[in-house]
Amino acid sequence: MKTEKQVYDLIVVGAGPTGLYATFLAGYFNMNTLCLERDHNLGGQAMKLYPFKTIIDFPGHVEIKASDLIRNLYNQATQFDNTKILANIQIESYQVANNLITLIDSNGRMYLTKYVLFTTGPGAFEPIKLDDSITQGTTIDNVFYHHDNNYDANNKQVVIFGGGDSAVEYAHQIKTKFPTSKVHLVHRGENLRAIIHDEDELIESGVNLYLESELVAIDNNCYTIKNKEKMMSFPYDYGLVQFGLKSLGSPIHQWDSFNKHKLKFIVDEHCQTSVPNFFAAGNCCYNPNKIDMIASGISEATLAINYIFAQMCDGKQSFHYLKHK
Repeated sequence: MKTEKQVYDLIVVGAGPTGLYATFLAGYFNMNTLCLERDHNLGGQAMKLYPFKTIIDFPGHVEIKASDLIRNLYNQATQFDNTKILANIQIESYQVANNLITLIDSNGRMYLTKYVLFTTGPGAFEPIKLDDSITQGTTIDNVFYHHDNNYDANNKQVVIFGGGDSAVEYAHQIKTKFPTSKVHLVHRGENLRAIIHDEDELIESGVNLYLESELVAIDNNCYTIKNKEKMMSFPYDYGLVQFGLKSLGSPIHQWDSFNKHKLKFIVDEHCQTSVPNFFAAGNCCYNPNKIDMIASGISEATLAINYIFAQMCDGKQSFHYLKHK
């Protein structure tokens, strides 16, 4: 096994928005920090699922594209000489000895650190896809699970399936950007589950809203939905499915030594897990009152970094920003 000679103050596992901000803040606190990302790209769900979606609930921005937010967070995190980010690193196991934690990746390489912060989200994931019974086992060429920002929707029939934040935001965004498009939003629930853009606002913008409507069949030309009253079929040019994510987990999420709730790490008020010196923030940690927002993960990372910093200072300092050298 290869072992890095460097002993880090902190290793952040996961380079989504929460992990990138945690790397920045630890670097700002003068911690020697390494961030490890299992994917070959950084940015987590924001870059995999909605890189071109407009985010309107991030502090300090009226609106910002997810890809721009990730670029800003990366630039912020890498401004210091004591921070480093490595991609395509899958952590498989760990050891603890002599007050040091050793993380071991899938290639047998070992990384030594005093503290670990998990910001892995749900681990590996994939979009929840249409059931074969709906597609009748055929290949649908114009239904997608990630929005193509280059798609010209003017004078096109666009249908979006789902009722959460992504589905609702895409419906509003496409209709606003392409006024001559005809946008349909189909959701099986009685009410939308999105925080932004309520039903009246969507309808006012020109989106055709179908609630309590179930998709029952789709091919390359039209789709059929069923509600309490009748069955309806519509032609479409572009379909977008936003049913959420199916978590595939990761080796980290399966580690038995940690207390978990549905594969999420149970943490205390400092965001410390049940194993000392291991912390978790963002969508990989469990809090019954948690709101799944990027800002929530960043808040948890801030709590964890501040506590780690206080421990490194023997409790003598807390939330004290050092002048970076």
